Amino acid sequence: MNFGYNYFTGTGNAGDLAWAIARLFVREFNPAASVAHIASSLTTKFRAIYNSIGGSSFAWGDLGGAILDIGELLLTFAPSAGIWRITKFLWGSSNLL
Repeated sequence: MNFGYNYFTGTGNAGDLAWAIARLFVREFNPAASVAHIASSLTTKFRAIYNSIGGSSFAWGDLGGAILDIGELLLTFAPSAGIWRITKFLWGSSNLL
């Protein structure tokens, strides 16, 4: 399911998207932070992205910038993973986004 696109177009829930990504992230990187903490941070990030792009005017082309913002946030939870592994993770979970 495209939780991300659904959320950014106003038809989905930020919390559902955040939990889906956070669970996968914890499974992949085993960071010190809990799933709940990561999901909370992601929810805040998703809402900020949504507000910055004007809500329902979100287009597929906007998703690239959103994924970059999400990757930068995730890098703060697993800095030793490096940007390449974070990018690979996001690409692998792109069906959620």
